Amino acid sequence: MGTATVGEDRSGSDVTDPSDSGPVRAAKIFGAIVAPATMLTAIMFYFGLLHAYWFFDAFGVDYTIFEFRVEDYLIRSADGLFVPLIAIAAILLTGLWAHHLMPINFLQRRARSWALAGSVAAAATAAVLLTIAGVGIMVPDSIQIFTAVPGLSLTAGVALLFAASKLDRWRRALDSNSETGSRSTTSSAVVMEWAAIFIIASAGLFWAAGDLSAAVGSQRAAQLVANLSSWPGAVLYSEKSLSLAVPGVIETTCKNPEAAHRFRYDGLKMILHSGGNYFFLHDGWRFDDGVALVVPASDALRLEFVNATSRPVAC
Repeated sequence: MGTATVGEDRSGSDVTDPSDSGPVRAAKIFGAIVAPATMLTAIMFYFGLLHAYWFFDAFGVDYTIFEFRVEDYLIRSADGLFVPLIAIAAILLTGLWAHHLMPINFLQRRARSWALAGSVAAAATAAVLLTIAGVGIMVPDSIQIFTAVPGLSLTAGVALLFAASKLDRWRRALDSNSETGSRSTTSSAVVMEWAAIFIIASAGLFWAAGDLSAAVGSQRAAQLVANLSSWPGAVLYSEKSLSLAVPGVIETTCKNPEAAHRFRYDGLKMILHSGGNYFFLHDGWRFDDGVALVVPASDALRLEFVNATSRPVAC
């Protein structure tokens, strides 16, 4: 007596494999494109670049002058992606737990009473959200104060629109006493539908994460300025006078004429050293009238760091 193998009946015909359903097949296709490390690195690089751009833009400095490496952008991207990743994980967990806690026959018992209302409500909400996303695309300046809202609206809108479609098909199937009322889950049409949903929803999340990375960059700049007084002071020595006309920065000529670095500058805070350049802000820096100072690093310069409350001493 022969035995039937998994996925095949005794007559040799194929049996539908649940793991090969429309959403699973679409996810496999989508994962095959996005999963490679090069793609993930490119995405994180982009978010890190947005973070860097808006951070230094707050000080009126072009970020490219610091010649950041790929690793620098990847590290910065984590600052902007930390919150979105936690939020997505929390939403997924909530949905999974709610699904497991829901009684098995919950939907069947209440199907006819709320399927129509649910589909109408989901479609109406989706229309509002997609309109917001459309405004964000066509007139981005009009809603730029609402960080990540257009992108999230796009993702949530297409998800609700899909839910409304499924509810409506389900309602029609119940009304016609059909078992499925839809095409086979392995049909190419269903796979294409899920692929389109993945693409649009991912694009919305990408858009939202990009907006958030830019907002976090600007926010970090504001936090830096707010806490600047507590940063260690940077005392800059130079072979020649730098003629710095910067508020709060004091130039002192050292008395020893044979000193290797005769000119001393107090009142600076060093923010960054990258790409062969020092980035300084002065004490009391403000966004409305502050001067950001970028000085090329060289042997003609020397740095000393002192406590934030230290007073300048004679040289």
